[in-house]
Amino acid sequence: MSYRDVDGGDFWREFEEVDADYLDLQCREESDSDSGSSEIDLDLENDGLDGNFQPSFVDDSRNLETSSTNNAAQPCSDDTGTALPADVEFHLSDDEYLLQAGCKPTCGCIARFEVSNIRMIRTVNQSLAKESRDLIILGKISAIIDMSETTGKKHKHKEMQRERDRCNFAHEGQKICRETFLFLNGIGKNTFQTLKRHYRTEGAVPRSFNYQGRNKRAVTSDDSKSIADFLDHITSIHSLDLPGRVSGFRREELKILPSSFTVESIYELYKQKCQQAMLNFKCKSTFRAIWKELRPYLIITKPSTDLCWLCQKNNMAYLRSANQPLHKRAAEIDQQRIHLEHARQAREYLNECILSSRQYLTQGLKLGANTPLTGPPIAHYGFDYAQQVHYPADPQQPGPLYFKTPRKCALFGVVCDTFPAQVNYLIDEAACATKGANSVISYIHHYLETYGLGEEKALFHADNCCGQNKNNAVIQYLAWRVANGLHKEIELNFLVAGHTKFSCDYCFGLLKKKYRTNRVSSLSDIAEVVNGSARINHAQLVMDDHGNALVPIKDWSGFLHSKSKRISQIKSYHQFILSAERLGSVRVKKHANSLESEDIQLMSPESARSGQPVIIPPPGLSVERQKYLFKEIREFCDESKRDIVCPAPIQQLSQLDMFASTTAESKKTAKKSTKASSTTPIRKRKNQS
Repeated sequence: MSYRDVDGGDFWREFEEVDADYLDLQCREESDSDSGSSEIDLDLENDGLDGNFQPSFVDDSRNLETSSTNNAAQPCSDDTGTALPADVEFHLSDDEYLLQAGCKPTCGCIARFEVSNIRMIRTVNQSLAKESRDLIILGKISAIIDMSETTGKKHKHKEMQRERDRCNFAHEGQKICRETFLFLNGIGKNTFQTLKRHYRTEGAVPRSFNYQGRNKRAVTSDDSKSIADFLDHITSIHSLDLPGRVSGFRREELKILPSSFTVESIYELYKQKCQQAMLNFKCKSTFRAIWKELRPYLIITKPSTDLCWLCQKNNMAYLRSANQPLHKRAAEIDQQRIHLEHARQAREYLNECILSSRQYLTQGLKLGANTPLTGPPIAHYGFDYAQQVHYPADPQQPGPLYFKTPRKCALFGVVCDTFPAQVNYLIDEAACATKGANSVISYIHHYLETYGLGEEKALFHADNCCGQNKNNAVIQYLAWRVANGLHKEIELNFLVAGHTKFSCDYCFGLLKKKYRTNRVSSLSDIAEVVNGSARINHAQLVMDDHGNALVPIKDWSGFLHSKSKRISQIKSYHQFILSAERLGSVRVKKHANSLESEDIQLMSPESARSGQPVIIPPPGLSVERQKYLFKEIREFCDESKRDIVCPAPIQQLSQLDMFASTTAESKKTAKKSTKASSTTPIRKRKNQS
């Protein structure tokens, strides 16, 4: 039932009309005051801001100290802080609530009054100003309070000294309980007690709150708008509104200020311009709070590394075109959108491949030396190199070790996203000195033979590094696997350059986090760190501590070069598909979602099935490197690992070096003596006749 249906509907309609007229008048007064408010005329000469800066009033600015506005938006509550339901505020339509909320269940005195009368009394009391309401309550208190010194004499009760005052609550001549009195007047118990104490001491006079006038340091709406306008002007000159997500931030709709800016520098600029305009400025904490409240989308970019160079060039071109015509700026932003769209599509296809491979995950499936073509229909793999680590390493690093080069260990990871699990190949510098195609193919071949799932179709993802992954040798090796019946189909996908973060980098991050907090002195220690970093990380040594090769490096490039043809313009393609239906050929696409494709014949199936690549022996450490490790690094190793990590240089090589140097010196001396004897003049003997 609505309040219009009860008695007093004419009163409520009149109340609404008066309230609407009051709100309309209030809006007109606010608009008039806004139009006459002061503006900041800032002279921005040397900071990239022109002198035409005129603060315009922002639509979303809010007064940070307008408590009355905030209170008006809240459901009405009594002074005890207990919020009433939203449907009780002004327009109470639930009669049962009125009859139950304002009185004790055992009393029921509120039922003596009509619902419309209760609603009208509460609404009028709540609409009054605080001073007016206090005066009304004080007047009612004066009528119901008994402050006599002695109690009244009653039957069977003697007259006694009064210890506290007594209130005989009543409304319209009818006695009521205290709860009903408080409910009708729209106040709480604390407010009533405060007013009663004030009446005992001061009488029925208004309360004074020791109000000293407006706080000069308070933030007004004009202050908030001025700061917001200043930030808008800074944004219009120095910020970039770029498509796509900004690195380091989750939100996409951001305006970016250069990393050279700081909150301190922007605040000092704001402070300087206010002083020049002879206007008051707010403190830095208030400036920061208003920035966060009114302009949360304006951020200062963070310094980053390993970013997409094409994105950087497009951003700089867009920044330089700030004063160019609109169509030129649109061309720059369209170029960036196309690039980001390709990156987004590649990322979505990667996620689709991972989800499709996990559909065939069974309970008994595990990594191991599974027979080819006996595993799941689809499996997804990714491979990548990580930044090398050094050993010995200590989280409490000694000072001299910072300037030296300890023994190096490269990291190559192959992740199976079907589980997921990653095998990290730990490559000592004595095992392999390069990161070329032979190394990459050898590790992938060892992984598929030792840890593969035996799948029919293998989906691979890698970054766009041409020297390691995106080269003819890797494509030829995958064609060789299909031609030899190890897979029915292989699909190799490359992420867009600069947007290549995927599962391998996640596993490397867990590994490096553990590595930075542990002391390592040998390859076996690094393997323990890898295995202990996370359950998805597993270590695989390419060479053990004693120099025994565990993962052979083969000459795949030389083996496949004589059997295959090269793919021209390989950098322009991002997807390569090799299938048993087209043995020896590869289908290439510009992007994974491209409709156009091209088939290129790489090798004949007969030639692919013949022969095996030869094993490349480990290069070992050079004599100079052995001497350096022995002399400079040995003292930082654990005593039990010194002879393994930094052994003494091989004596035979040292003797050979000494023999070679001695032989060279003797030859040089003999050459000099021969030359001297040949240039000495020969004296002729005189004839003795």
